[in-house]
Amino acid sequence: MRIPELPESCACGKRFTIDHANTCHVGGFINMRHNDPCRLFASLARRAGYKDVALEPRLQGLDGETFSLKTANISEDARCDVRVNGFFQKGKNCYFDMMVSYAGATSYQNDEPAELYKKFANLKRRHYKERVERVEDGDFVPLIILSSGSMGPEMSCALKSLCRNIAERGKRRYSDIAAITRASFSFTLARAALLCLRGSRVTSRRLFDPLGNIDLAVADLDL
Repeated sequence: MRIPELPESCACGKRFTIDHANTCHVGGFINMRHNDPCRLFASLARRAGYKDVALEPRLQGLDGETFSLKTANISEDARCDVRVNGFFQKGKNCYFDMMVSYAGATSYQNDEPAELYKKFANLKRRHYKERVERVEDGDFVPLIILSSGSMGPEMSCALKSLCRNIAERGKRRYSDIAAITRASFSFTLARAALLCLRGSRVTSRRLFDPLGNIDLAVADLDL
């Protein structure tokens, strides 16, 4: 489908295409596409009855620990996206890190969704799993979502668990809660896709001068 009235060039200087709109970080829309589902997941965890839920929790600093994988995140400012205490085991933290990927990218055209889920989940595990298990003594779960709305197996299982708890707490049907939850993520991703295509990526903005409006009003009175 051809999308009409797209700009010819992006604020970053490159040609504006659908692929570019979904990968360009200018304007912050790609970050919003990631952050909004994270907030939604954390909100669902609280509704499911988990009292200790944190967004972007900072991982403990390292004290000489070394990891088997060179790709492990050893930054002192390392964070995961969401932490939920007691998700799998009472009193034990579970760390979730989400990846929202644009499935239409040229480099992924020959890959099936199942292959992408596995590829991205393994990437997240290589970054965080060993550190979370050894330093935080916690569990780690990668949450993989494609921008089209489809979800990886770990994400689907985590949502099923949350929906089951929400349904039991509210004495509602599980199927109703699951449908609403899936729709919420779909609308969140649809809004993000629309912003990527239609949102303003202007990098410089004129400062608003409130005194200018006063001057215009005085001029009108003088007339």
